[in-house]
Amino acid sequence: MKERQEVSITISTLTILKVVFVFIALGFVYLIRDVIGVVIVSFVLASALTPAVEWLFQKHKIPRVFGVVILYVSLFAAITLVLLLLIPAIIQQIGDIANNFPDYYTRFSSEVGNLRDFNFTHSFVTNLQTSLQGIRTDLGSATGGILNTLSSVFGGLFAFIGVLVITFYLIVEEQAMRRFLQNIIPPKYLPKLSGMLDDIQQKMGMWLRGQLVLSLVIFFVTFVGLSILGVRNALVLALFAGLMEFVPFIGSTIGAIPAVFFGFAEATWLGFTVIGFYILVQQLENNILAPKIMQKSVGLN
Repeated sequence: MKERQEVSITISTLTILKVVFVFIALGFVYLIRDVIGVVIVSFVLASALTPAVEWLFQKHKIPRVFGVVILYVSLFAAITLVLLLLIPAIIQQIGDIANNFPDYYTRFSSEVGNLRDFNFTHSFVTNLQTSLQGIRTDLGSATGGILNTLSSVFGGLFAFIGVLVITFYLIVEEQAMRRFLQNIIPPKYLPKLSGMLDDIQQKMGMWLRGQLVLSLVIFFVTFVGLSILGVRNALVLALFAGLMEFVPFIGSTIGAIPAVFFGFAEATWLGFTVIGFYILVQQLENNILAPKIMQKSVGLN
């Protein structure tokens, strides 16, 4: 009979310390996750705005500091104008959805007989209606304070200002950042890392600009299409579809769901027509819009 061989596992103190260090590092990253998010957003925005600042500097000899200020003022003016034009209509349409959602749900249920298989409950309808009314209230207060509405996108006024300041610094003090890297990175790795950071910054900026263009195109096409079909609340539905373009892979599908719902709430034929319309838009996006826009912006097909 063979004797059992005892297997001993030895864990060194150094290994334990490494594991503890990893957990501490992960905990620290979790604690500063909001700061990391602000830095990432700032880096992406700086990557997108840097070419315009460089163009102002090279072509018109405008210092980078003033170039960034000009871009900030121009962007805020454009965003404010768009919001002032769209927010009243958005508030009205969200109010219609919030106030009449039970009726929409009832009509949808009657048009699609097998909806009861999903076991949607009355509490679901009530909760969704409450959420929509909350959104309407928030948007209503936005007309009196557009800056507060924009800051909420970044998680608060502090984060919003932080994004503006860090983006400003990354654009204006780009050379200072490079000198900082030279002081902390071994010289043999510096050329490769510097080139890699340049590529990342360039591609990120080009991707963001391309994605914004694609999102605006989808918003416009969807708004026109839904308006022609006679779907109610076309502006809100198109805005949602445009925003969902930033969600990878499933964004287009998620963006279509509310419009399909309201289409079926009107009539069965309209629901299927909306499905066909979104399939057409998705094919147009996948085969023509996205390849052309991203090829021109990022150099990818």
